[in-house]
Amino acid sequence: MKLILIAPYQNPAVNWGFILHEMVDKMEEKGALKGVEVDIDEGYFIDSPSEKRDEEFLANISVGVIKKVKEYSEMGKHDAIIQEGDLDPGFFGARFVSKIPFTSATHAAIHVASLIGDRCSIFAMDDWPAKVLRRIVQNYGFDHKVVSIRPWPLSSVQLIVRDHKKEDRKQKQSLICCFN
Repeated sequence: MKLILIAPYQNPAVNWGFILHEMVDKMEEKGALKGVEVDIDEGYFIDSPSEKRDEEFLANISVGVIKKVKEYSEMGKHDAIIQEGDLDPGFFGARFVSKIPFTSATHAAIHVASLIGDRCSIFAMDDWPAKVLRRIVQNYGFDHKVVSIRPWPLSSVQLIVRDHKKEDRKQKQSLICCFN
């Protein structure tokens, strides 16, 4: 099986590619990817070093995600596409244009959490992403399974900086906890 991981965007402030490569390398070291080949796309370039994340920013990165998904879908080299990031930018549009299976990390995590426990909670990267995640959960039909979505007081840009050592860097993506 051959997968392509697509970062939600790339810009001068956040180096998603570095993080995705590190994640895949760790999984390969542990033997978690036996029989799976993983390519990484570092995302559509957005020239925005700002830490501000709002509806306009989400709309801009959504266009990039849809373009990337369409591009890889038409290549015929991959069996599936996985979008990284926790706000699922362009998720529904990308599913529409993709000719191969497509999912996002958040979409998959919420589904898996719903299988593990009766209910779950999500920790988001701030108030605004928490609101977006509430809408995402409702769109997926899991609002009865998600107990709460709690904001984390820092943005992804504040948590992930290329110069941080791995030991000092915190994980960016939303954390989903399961409760039985």
